[in-house]
Amino acid sequence: MSISNATIQALLKDIYPKGLPYDATYTDYPFLALMPRDESFYGDSMKVPLKYGNNPGRSAAFGTAQSNSAYTKNVAFFVERAADYAVAKLTNEELEAAEVDQGAFVRTLQHEIEGATRAAITSEAISLAEDGSGVIGQLDATVTLASPTILLRDPETVVRFEVGQKIQLASSRASTGTLRSGTLTIIAIDRNSGVLTVGANISTISGATVNDFIVIEGDWQAKPKGFTAWIPDAAPGGSDSFFGVNRSADVVRLAGIRDDFSNLPIEEALVKAMKRVHREGSNANYAFLNFEKFAELENSLGSKVQYVDVNSPVGVGFRGIKVNSGKMPVTVLADMTVPSNKLWVAEMGVWKLASLKKSVRILDQDGNKMLRVSNADQVEIRIGGYKQFICMKPSGQGNFVI
Repeated sequence: MSISNATIQALLKDIYPKGLPYDATYTDYPFLALMPRDESFYGDSMKVPLKYGNNPGRSAAFGTAQSNSAYTKNVAFFVERAADYAVAKLTNEELEAAEVDQGAFVRTLQHEIEGATRAAITSEAISLAEDGSGVIGQLDATVTLASPTILLRDPETVVRFEVGQKIQLASSRASTGTLRSGTLTIIAIDRNSGVLTVGANISTISGATVNDFIVIEGDWQAKPKGFTAWIPDAAPGGSDSFFGVNRSADVVRLAGIRDDFSNLPIEEALVKAMKRVHREGSNANYAFLNFEKFAELENSLGSKVQYVDVNSPVGVGFRGIKVNSGKMPVTVLADMTVPSNKLWVAEMGVWKLASLKKSVRILDQDGNKMLRVSNADQVEIRIGGYKQFICMKPSGQGNFVI
């Protein structure tokens, strides 16, 4: 109960909890944290060679072996970088007002730099889960277009959105799809039910339909190509061209393994998934589920559950579940970027986050961490990076429906 007398209230201080403000944003992305880094992606592109077939010239008959001899099957992915940015802005007054401790809980400059950096890291984690299209969600089929309420088709993808983001709609994930004209601004998020509220009716975007895909403004077909680009949900067809490679010649060896185990208990689905990837000579040692499916696995194992602590190269630790799966044990981790009906299996040693210098950093090539805004009493700090995800052995990975 506050003091009601305005005269007395004006004399009293506002008291706040000790310490810095707590951060309610998301921080833990184990798939990204475990990803090996290569910060030497200089030049125009990176050539990633892959042998996917042996010489077919073999036979018990010498003449047949001789006549059937042909080159070992090789391809090369010509990988190009994708840019990603986050920009923080402060007025000069805001900057100067918080220069000393008595003026604010935290130095506003540091606070905004950390916020922009966190946004860039979150974008990177979502990119690892996605196919490069920029899509981060989808309208549910029950959405009313003459309404500002967006129900997400997969409510678990609500973790990918923030209040204030400007979003666009697209007819499909494919580059041949249509990016609708116009934007909507997210003004509220119900994280329990997977509902976004935007500042205008969905129908204000010309041509919008139910089941349209959601992208952040500016991201359409411009993001790094992550797990579901290298190991797509559907097998690539004859018109496939991925970094210059048509993967339909040998789908498993060039585009990984996929299957539907949704009719099986989760523990059995995991064992079958590991059997599939290990059959292909994989040393897959990690599996990723979203938090709901992780809890389902945990409950399924009951007293048999074996927990394991995992340390990542970036210094963030995670607690996973170790499951015996035939060839080798697999560590299962919960990652919020994994769709609700998916199990991803990865051989981490053959993945790479390749970037030109650090993948997320202050872009200060000219030596200036802050830049004056030319037409306002403001400064801006540019965070970003130039990067691409690379898989050097797709056959060791699995993208399974559970």
